[in-house]
Amino acid sequence: MINRLSQSRDIQRVLQRGFNFQSECFKARILRSRPNLPIRFAIVVSKKVSAKATTRNYLRRKTREAFKPQVANLQGYDIVLFPRETAAKADFRTLEEEAKKCLDALR
Repeated sequence: MINRLSQSRDIQRVLQRGFNFQSECFKARILRSRPNLPIRFAIVVSKKVSAKATTRNYLRRKTREAFKPQVANLQGYDIVLFPRETAAKADFRTLEEEAKKCLDALR
């Protein structure tokens, strides 16, 4: 299960203090939080990726599903994800591979 990082102050803390990760499909800011807390995500899809809200929401759902199997055994991180335009055009398997690369950076 992916917990949402929804508080504005928590997202700002991750953006200010977290380290940067970039791949072909994602840009992410990752912050180590308390080790016993579950991993939390915020997915931010810019209007630069698509002007249509339906496309942005679809990409948000697709990204969340790509990360779900990868985060099963991780704890103690807050992550703010920024899918890029290439993620909107990529197939699901590519997104899963990119998600694995992103989370392998944590280990």
